[in-house]
This record gives sequence, structure tokens and C-alpha cells, in this order.
Amino acid sequence: MKRRIFALILAAVLSFVAMPGGARAAEGGFTPIRTYEDQFSDVSAGDWYYETVKALYELGLTNGSGREDVFDPSGELTIAEVVTMASRLRSLYETGDSLSGRDAYGEGGGEWYLPYVLHLQALGSIGQEFEGRYDRPATRAEIRICSAVSVPEYRKKADALARELRETDNAIQSANWTTELQ
Repeated sequence: MKRRIFALILAAVLSFVAMPGGARAAEGGFTPIRTYEDQFSDVSAGDWYYETVKALYELGLTNGSGREDVFDPSGELTIAEVVTMASRLRSLYETGDSLSGRDAYGEGGGEWYLPYVLHLQALGSIGQEFEGRYDRPATRAEIRICSAVSVPEYRKKADALARELRETDNAIQSANWTTELQ
């Protein structure tokens, strides 16, 4: 089975495009926080995914598969890894630092991924749906659920905009009915 990281990347890109300011970020790009120097023994410059792995590492979105020298492109992502990458992507977008979300919710106590979970829960991106299952492989549906975008936040913004547009339309229609034509 191919590594599901590429499905995550696709989901992350789709989520990122939906974020306001996405065009600004695409124009200027993000600043790498470290340099990839072929740390992963199982990723070579000739691999079709080399540039993606390099960018993920340099932006701080991934550290590999748990061992410092292995990326494991044929492996599977756990739900914990998906949550971690989504949290890091959101942090990178908001602050320019992929670890700021984790740092805001502490590093100590509990499982290594808990600060990332708390970060996404605080944003409303995830709820309790993954409790007790963080160590198992993620499905494509679970990868999509765990987006870097806070859906409730954007739903509220869309609702407010729709309400404003309805009010504007009502005002225009009212003006049309009350204005005499010559």
C-alpha cells in the first residue's frame, strides 16, 4: 500500500486553498525552518516525491516515520500523524511557525501527539471522533475530516456574509419599489 501521506498532502492543499489569504501565502511562500540534507535513507533525489518530502521536512510539517533516518514512503500514516501534520500546517499558516500550535498546548504529559490534538480541538477542526484510535492507520475519509481549516469558523463567516447580502438585496428591492419612475 502506498504511503497515505500524499493523500494528506492533497487534503491539506485543498484545505489551504479554502483559507483566506491563501493567495498571499502562495505568492510569498513560507520560510523553511530547517534544511533538508537527505536525512532520510529511503528517499533519493530521483524519487518522484523527493521535492514534496523535502518541502514537508523543511517547513517542519514532518520529521519522518519515527526514526530520524527513515521517511517510510510505503508505510501508512496513523491518525496521530495526520492530526500532527494538520496542526502544524494550520500553525504555519497562522504564525509562520509550524510548532506554535503544539507549543501553545504544552509538550509535557500524555501522548506525544496530545498538544496537536488539543490545538485542532480548540480550533474546532476536530472533536472527540478519534479518541482511543490515534495509533491506528488513518483512512482517506479520516484524513479529509482532519483538515487544517476550522469548518465551523468558516461556516459562521459564510452565514454572516449571506445575511449581509440578503439585507443589501432587500434594501435595493425596497428602494426600487418606493422610487417613482419618470
